Order: sequence, then C-alpha cells, then structure tokens
Amino acid sequence: MLGNGSLRVSPPQRSVTQRSQCVRSGSVPGTLRARTETFLLFIYLFIYLFIIKKIDLFLTYLAFPARREGNATAARSRSGAEHGRILRFCGRSNHGTRPERGRSPARRRWAPFRCRAPFRSRPAAARPGASGASGDGESGAAGRASGTRRGSVPPELGGARGGTERGLCPQVPELGKATVRIRQPERVREIIQALREQGVAKLQVISDFDMTLSRFGCNGRRCPTSHNILDTSRVISEDGKKKLKDLLHYYYPIEIDPNRTLEEKRPLMVEWWTKAHELLVQQKIHKSDIAQIVRESEAMLRDGFKEFFDQLHKNSIPLFIFSAGVGDILEEIIRQANVFYPNVNVVSNYMAFSDEGVLTHFKGPLIHTYNKNNSVLQGTGYFQQLSTRTSIILLGDSMGDLTMADGVPSVENILKIGFLNDKVEERRKKYLDSYDIVLESDETLDVVNGILRYLLAET
Repeated sequence: MLGNGSLRVSPPQRSVTQRSQCVRSGSVPGTLRARTETFLLFIYLFIYLFIIKKIDLFLTYLAFPARREGNATAARSRSGAEHGRILRFCGRSNHGTRPERGRSPARRRWAPFRCRAPFRSRPAAARPGASGASGDGESGAAGRASGTRRGSVPPELGGARGGTERGLCPQVPELGKATVRIRQPERVREIIQALREQGVAKLQVISDFDMTLSRFGCNGRRCPTSHNILDTSRVISEDGKKKLKDLLHYYYPIEIDPNRTLEEKRPLMVEWWTKAHELLVQQKIHKSDIAQIVRESEAMLRDGFKEFFDQLHKNSIPLFIFSAGVGDILEEIIRQANVFYPNVNVVSNYMAFSDEGVLTHFKGPLIHTYNKNNSVLQGTGYFQQLSTRTSIILLGDSMGDLTMADGVPSVENILKIGFLNDKVEERRKKYLDSYDIVLESDETLDVVNGILRYLLAET
C-alpha cells in the first residue's frame, strides 16, 4: 500500500522451470538465440567447405608439379578420386576436357587456376588432322584397312579423287589436288617409295609431247598440237587448211573412241598421218619459216614446265620425248622456251628439206599415236645407251602412250601418269585401269614436279 492510499502490484516471479518452458514455447529471447546459433553454424560450414577445403585442394595441386607440366605418367600415380577433385578445382572434368564456355562468371571465379594440359594425352591417331605419319611417309594404314578413304569415288568409276587419303605420300602434297584420280593408292605409294630408294642414278623420264608437255587448252580455247601449228599457219593455203581440218574432224573421234580396239585404230591412224603429211609436202614449206610459224602460234607448254625441265637438267636425268607430232615444230617450241637442254632427246616425225630448204618428205619410220613401241625405236640405240636407267616416270595423254617404255631393257619400277584432257567422263574408267595416276583437265605439271621434288630431295 502506497502512502497516498493506492495499491502497488508486483509482477509475478517465474521459476526456472517456467522460464525454460517459455523458451521452448517460442518466446522472443529463446527464438533469437536459436537463430543466432543456426546462423553461426552456416557460417562455419561455409568457411569449411568453400575456403578451408579449397585451400587444401590448392596445396595438393601445388604438391604435384608433374600434373601442371602435363606429365600424365607421374600424375597417374595419384588416386582417381584425388585426381578428380583436383580437376574439378581447376575447372576441368575427369576426362580432361575444358569447362563449358557457357559457365556463369560467378562459377568461373571459383576456378581461377586452370590446368593447361589434359590428364590423358590423346593418341596421335585420335587428334584431328593427325595421320600418324612416320619419317618414311607410311601412314594412314588403319584408315586404308577400314576402307574409309577421303574423297573416294563410286567403285563403278574406279579409283579415288584428290590424291585419296592424306597418308598416300605426305611428302607430295600435290597429289591432294582435286584433279588427281588414283585407283590403287597403295600401289602408287609403293612405286614412289621404290623410285626414291633406287636413286637419281637409275631414273629417267619418258614423255609424250602434244597435250602432255604442251597444254590442251587455255581460257576455253584449244591449244594447237605441233601438227595443228603447221595446219593453221600462214604458209598453208586456204584449200590446204580445209582439207587438213576435214581429216582432223574425221579421224580424231576415232583416235579417242574408247569403244574401238587398238587393232581397229592403228591402220586408220596410219591413213590419217600419211594423208596429212602428203598435204603438208604439197605446201612447199621452207625450213626458214619454222621458227616464225612457232612464234606466231598459240602453242603453250603446261604451267610449271620451267621447273620440270630445270630439275631434270640439274640432276642429269634423261628426258626422252616420244611424239607422233612434227619433230621440227616441237623442238622449236622447246627451244623458244629456253629449256632445250642436252639431256633432252626427241623421237618424232621429222621433215626432210631439199638443198634449197623446201620440204620434200617426212623421214621414216612413221610415228602415230598407237605405234609408240619397240618396233619404232629399233635402230635408235637410245634405250640401249641407258640400260642402267631402270626407274621410269612415264607421261602420256592417250592409250598409245602406255607402250613408250617398251624398248627399255630390264625395267624395275615405272610410274605411269596420264593426262585425261578430253571426254573425261566417257574415258575415265579406261584411263584409271591403265595409268597409275590420272590428271583430269589439269593444265599444269604440278603433280609431276611435286613427285620429282620428293625423289630428288636429299635423304
């Protein structure tokens, strides 16, 4: 009782039991304490998981320098689980792949130390673009065995395009051109390797001239052969030009007809050449006109001819030109190109002139497209002089050119390269059956030069 007569009431005193019941019932002081404890627990877990654990992994990572240097052999000594943890810390999966590019910046911040080398180095055969090539050019064997060749063509056409697989002969990248077709890549590779092993001292080149060393066309126009150069020149009368052109239109389709046999073609070719030569003799051509006739013509050697002739001359490799054209004309073409070197020998149809320098006849024997063989070469003595040159590169543009090396005694290795210039689709199969390498509508000597560079390179 207060002095003024009012009554004072004291708050009731709670016991310890009552206070604990109050905390459990959710009173304000008890709830605050529980939340504080929970918050501290989360802070501890956060520090342990995201700081202490990261430091531990990072120290483990520093303890293995072999891993950082890409030494997979040393790194494999660790357990798979530990390695997985280190990779995850470094931002990589257990397969050694890089993290996805689409990761958020926040996640990237947790992986600042990236391992620059994968745990397992990929085998050479598995790497994109790797061929497993050894120094001698033997590669791609597994791919060839499985039959998966790059750029292969249907079996009915025969062969493969673009030089086939990269392992054919890596040292000759020109074989990868789109103009290249090869039916038996492994055989070609073996021949090239054999030519290289035999060495320069045993090598010679035998080649046709018209549309083989000379171009077939340029800018959509046909280039003239050595016969055409004369047929269309100013020294031929208009009547003579018409008659020669008629012969061409009649006999040329026969020459390139894939459905006719050689036995059918040979007598017709003799007819063509004989008639053409007779018409030329009637024109009274002067020997002094030959150089000017060639100079005024549109005759062109294939792109890369300078390197071709220079390589052979520099290495003293004989070049035998076996041509059914006009020898005087083709020699003048080579001479005006400044590549008529001493190692060049020509067998062709040569003109005979009178004392006044007027054409009187053509010297025998007559050489046409389908008799370039040993019967024509008898008496020349050329191949007998080169009896040790048993490695041959043969260049031609017709089926008749395939026999040009028949006079060579004891041929050990021969690589036949054919230029398929005309009626490509129609004649492709026969060329692939006959030539080791077929060049379709290719106006260059790139492939031939590439092979020569490899054969002549110092080992």
